Amino acid sequence: MRWQDAPAGFNTFLHLGASDNAPIAQSDSAVAALPAGELAAALLIPPDALPGRYALYVGLYDPATGARLPVPAPSGCDTPDRLCLGTVDVVR
Repeated sequence: MRWQDAPAGFNTFLHLGASDNAPIAQSDSAVAALPAGELAAALLIPPDALPGRYALYVGLYDPATGARLPVPAPSGCDTPDRLCLGTVDVVR
């Protein structure tokens, strides 16, 4: 995942899971001082993940407080603090 214009001082979160459960896979990384287009987050699905269809969520948060940055446009998600990028099918 790459950000085009991310504000400095926030971290990226990338979650794979269902909206009402803890993520089955997650990643976060600092975006401070990243030039546009640089890799912001990568996600590795654990080998013991159960097969199924999972939603892919992404957003920004303040590492000092844990508060997420609101998404200023329709996100396709159930909450205003993350973007829904689509779904991923995990198979074995």
